[in-house]
Amino acid sequence: MKPHFLDRLHRFANILGGFSLFVLLLFVCFAAYNDTFRSDYSNTITVVGTVKSQGIEQSTFSIEIQTVATNKEDASEKIHSASQFITAFLGTHDDCTFVMKSPNISSVRTGWIVSQIIEITTNDPQLYTHVLETSVQWRQNDIIVQLSKKKSIVNNNTNKLAEQALQYAYEKAKHLAQQSGRKLGNVINIEEGDHVHSYSTLDCEGVKEEKTFCKSITVKYRLKD
Repeated sequence: MKPHFLDRLHRFANILGGFSLFVLLLFVCFAAYNDTFRSDYSNTITVVGTVKSQGIEQSTFSIEIQTVATNKEDASEKIHSASQFITAFLGTHDDCTFVMKSPNISSVRTGWIVSQIIEITTNDPQLYTHVLETSVQWRQNDIIVQLSKKKSIVNNNTNKLAEQALQYAYEKAKHLAQQSGRKLGNVINIEEGDHVHSYSTLDCEGVKEEKTFCKSITVKYRLKD
């Protein structure tokens, strides 16, 4: 054979050997990753615990009272009297909390404008209507009353529901682990979520809309022999 042909054959053998080594290393790495993934997957369990409770409809709304007077003291006195009347009215309702904001005073060409906002939170769905009806009495002495309303669904026992959902998830995971001949290990991850489910019911009084508050806990456990 010619020398240059042998050189080419030798270089080709080196390239082929290097490529084979690269493929072998790639295969070993893939096999190790696959074994690790399968091992982690087979040694963990993920369960969901869900608890449902009757939803509580909580209403939040605010009252803004405002007046204009040529004298700042007169305007402030009108707002003070109106706010005292409103808070006395709200104080007669047990299912109600309110926060009075500081009065806002500004001057205009015709005199002074004084306004004050009262923010109200209640579980009584009728309170807003009562406040609206009673506000007619407040619209005296040039006092302007404005109401804004917002509804939200809440549940006052959120922490208790989370504990129950977590307990249900633990019992479910423990049962599944025992069925497979394993034991529960440490907790790897916990995720919490909640949502409100609305549905309608029909009785002798007509159609009623019901709301259910759902708390769910997703827990990932490690399994052990």
